Amino acid sequence: MGGKSKPQRTSITLAIFLILAACGPNDQGPPGATPATTADAPRSTATQVTCGMQVADDLTLSADMHCDSTALTVVGNGVTIDLNGFTLSGPGAGRRSWPLPNFDVVGLMVQADHVTIRNGTVQEFGMAVLLNDQRGVIVENVTASGNYYGLYVYKGSGNQIRNNRIVANVYGLHLQESAGNDVRGNELSRQTHHSPGGYGLYLYTSRDNWFEGNTIENNLNWGLWFSNSTGNTIVRNNIIGNDPQVSDDSGGNRFYDEQRREGNYWDDYRGTDDNGDGIGEVPYSIGGPGRAADIYPFIAANGWNSRTSQTLAPATPPPPPRSAPRAFVALADGRVALLDLGSRSVLTTWQAGTRGQLAVSPDGATLYAIVGEGDDCAVVAFDAATGWQRRQWPAPHAQALAATYDGTRVLISTDTVLLEIVLETGEIRSQQDGRDAVAITPSWKHNLVIVTGEDGWLSIVYLPDQHSPYGTRLPAAPLQAIDNRAGTRLFVVMHARPAVSVIDTEQFIETDTVPLGDADVRFIRIGPSPDGASLYVLDTANSRVWRVDLGSKRTLAELTLDGGAVDLAVSADGALVTVVVAGSTAGRAVILDSDLRPLASIALPQQPVRVVAPR
Repeated sequence: MGGKSKPQRTSITLAIFLILAACGPNDQGPPGATPATTADAPRSTATQVTCGMQVADDLTLSADMHCDSTALTVVGNGVTIDLNGFTLSGPGAGRRSWPLPNFDVVGLMVQADHVTIRNGTVQEFGMAVLLNDQRGVIVENVTASGNYYGLYVYKGSGNQIRNNRIVANVYGLHLQESAGNDVRGNELSRQTHHSPGGYGLYLYTSRDNWFEGNTIENNLNWGLWFSNSTGNTIVRNNIIGNDPQVSDDSGGNRFYDEQRREGNYWDDYRGTDDNGDGIGEVPYSIGGPGRAADIYPFIAANGWNSRTSQTLAPATPPPPPRSAPRAFVALADGRVALLDLGSRSVLTTWQAGTRGQLAVSPDGATLYAIVGEGDDCAVVAFDAATGWQRRQWPAPHAQALAATYDGTRVLISTDTVLLEIVLETGEIRSQQDGRDAVAITPSWKHNLVIVTGEDGWLSIVYLPDQHSPYGTRLPAAPLQAIDNRAGTRLFVVMHARPAVSVIDTEQFIETDTVPLGDADVRFIRIGPSPDGASLYVLDTANSRVWRVDLGSKRTLAELTLDGGAVDLAVSADGALVTVVVAGSTAGRAVILDSDLRPLASIALPQQPVRVVAPR
């Protein structure tokens, strides 16, 4: 965000890369910094290897080695570190540190280019191996286990990660802001889950990397997680028994090789191979908002080794699912109006008794609403097409709600607890973390949710353990919070702060702000475009709506409406913006295109209170 300018940081900023200070006697500074040197810093020799050494020449271990601080820092270009079958061990994986990487103690820290690390075990460090802004590094035949991070590549390019065993760490292989790396033949398995954690392969803001021939198996969270990362190729990998297998939040990654017409093996694939070419006939759907697919999934593990023919049937990606072009309007008399944005009409209305708090299921088939007041509050699930009441749950003093992206839960914040409704079983679980929320933002990570509290406390709530292990304080009390569809950014409007705060939900820092000029924030409503490139802003005090490019902060379009504008919603494909406007006795919904050109006006039978659309 913000083009090439340095991200603005405010009081919620976590100084994410001031984290090498605890790396032992030779403080290396933040990733990307030139390593510190001192006159008496030990250097490698043919016979002496000591903890804290800065290695400038080739080095071969001749025995196991234990270090309570960072073990070896490679500072010489072209150096080879041969562990020679021995084990380099540390004091333990250390503290849970998310959203900060755990750089407390590093086994092998590489701060030079064209280095080779091979043949041994690195265990029980904060990071087993760290490539810190390096190029042309080879890491091969290394076992990393019992660490917080197995292998961490920061701003790396042109590196080769091959034939390693990265097992039983909190995080397996992590690439951050890295491009053009080649990852082949590795085992990325059995990572543990320390909330968060348990990822076999984790990419953040990384592109154009190649992953082939890896086994990603039995990790306690996601096998593969792609966050704000595009252009990566994933082919001929075995993805087995992860919980869940994969999520891609941005799209633009290729889970197959078109030239070879080959994809990956997914052990939960349920398609068939009718023509016997080893490739399933139906694409494998990749989880997450990127809506990707593996269109050439293998039906057997290592199926590429036993193929006797080329792929016989051409495959095409399935069309992305499309939510119906609809919107739901909460009316002042408690009714809900269902709008068909295609035909520009009100399809139906029904009495819901809602005050305006609505949430839509991911498939658009169910509308959830808070109804009633005080002790009599409840959450009701309505059939979104007919208004028929499906289910109801008591929720005294409910004030915010959301439906999770996997469609399995409804979350409700009250003045005392956060309620989690498990839809399959009807179980209602309660916890104190997450009460008094302005907004609940489900994460695409199936077990996490972000809660923006009335008191300005922004917290990550981990649902399985019913607690909030991480949180931070916003600069001011929030008025509204909403995420982009990928879930990578949270947009927050706050009291007495004339800008929209942009929060990176992976790193939990403010990365940008969107100025609001002289608009009174008490009358601001916002809605991001699904691709996260634009933000729509509605000033209800002046019935003015405008679209801001989030890269340049330039206003791309604006429009002033007649009447009293109340709220806005952006359609799932980003093509339509619905603004509801109150009149003296009734109201209307104004349908705009993405450039805020009016397309239609739909009469409403009562004044509108709120509008939501499937995402």
